Amino acid sequence: MHKNKIHFLFLFSSFLFILGLFLSKFLLSIGIFAVLFSSVFSVVVNGFPLHRPLVLIGNLVIFFIVLISGIYVENIEAQKGLLVVMSPFIILPLSFYCIDLKGMKYYYYILYLTVLIGFCSSCYVFINYLFHFDAYQQDLSVSKAIPTPHKDHIRFSMMLIVSIISAVELLRKSFYLRSRHEKYVLWLLLILQVIFLHVFAVRTGLLAFYLILFLGIVHLIRQHRKWALGLVLAALLLPVFAFYTLPSVRQKFYLMRYNYQQYMKGDLAQLSDTQRILSYRVAFDLFQEQMWTGVGMGDLYQEQEKKFRHLYPEANVMQPHNQFLSFLAGTGLFGFLLFCFAFIFPLFYRHSWKNIWLASFYLLFIISLFTEDTFFVSLGLSIYLFYQLSFLKFNTIE
Repeated sequence: MHKNKIHFLFLFSSFLFILGLFLSKFLLSIGIFAVLFSSVFSVVVNGFPLHRPLVLIGNLVIFFIVLISGIYVENIEAQKGLLVVMSPFIILPLSFYCIDLKGMKYYYYILYLTVLIGFCSSCYVFINYLFHFDAYQQDLSVSKAIPTPHKDHIRFSMMLIVSIISAVELLRKSFYLRSRHEKYVLWLLLILQVIFLHVFAVRTGLLAFYLILFLGIVHLIRQHRKWALGLVLAALLLPVFAFYTLPSVRQKFYLMRYNYQQYMKGDLAQLSDTQRILSYRVAFDLFQEQMWTGVGMGDLYQEQEKKFRHLYPEANVMQPHNQFLSFLAGTGLFGFLLFCFAFIFPLFYRHSWKNIWLASFYLLFIISLFTEDTFFVSLGLSIYLFYQLSFLKFNTIE
């Protein structure tokens, strides 16, 4: 009886959590605490677990790197705010460590919920885009994005990719809730979400999608060599087809070309893409000045601002849009190396990298960490933690 209650609480918490990832920060907060409540209930019923693998709580290391960097910061308020944002690095690993559930079916249920909620939310965004087609096309031409829930098009595209690779995993494992005929529905949802991803034309998402597609092709070639030529041709033709059929993709291409032209002219202060390059330069300068300890995560923005004002007064101040550079400048070389180890270790735990779903998921986040401060955004770190921990909990450990 208690096992059934834990089962229900966890799946309901997962539903709220995934719904929040796609649609609502309020639901996401409720989902985080619902997962926590599920784990507390599990501990009350079954006691505290003593022999769970520590890899489930390995992400605590990332939180404590940031915490320790606060010892020498001046901007205490900024440090506190960052730690609050990163609090899921404490809550979710401990919750997954404590909850007493076993079996791959929970992992597949999570993937199934992701595909269904991902499809419904992307339909909503797509219909809204069609109703305001001309206005949104104009926005795309000046570096603006199609409106999405959370007002965060990058994280939305990441969730859409998680939904796509989840559909592929369910089809690959032939996991269906009731009937094998569900595979036709899953194929339909998969294809439509790939189309939606191209319509929304988020460059980070498209880059991740094509690199994951390439990874998938390599994986399939190793298993089915005769498919190689057809798969390679399909991968090459898909972006060409998208360019000639989807106006949003063309707009993004022309904007990227214009940014590149401005960069070649040396005009780095006027466009968002070129300003990112400045933020990288400034962050690396800060690292060189405080190589071993860093400037402290709480002081990173104000130190960036000082450098910008001195070196590039005409440019807008930006955080380094690169998680690796942020840790390098904020925590120094040792903090950076420890962060890289804590991030990448789960991929090698029990050869987990051999699983194509987890390899694709990590590739998505590596791209995201190179282009955004993903772990300083509650939505980004929640995506990472929930799906990584779900995989570790139900796919490699139990």
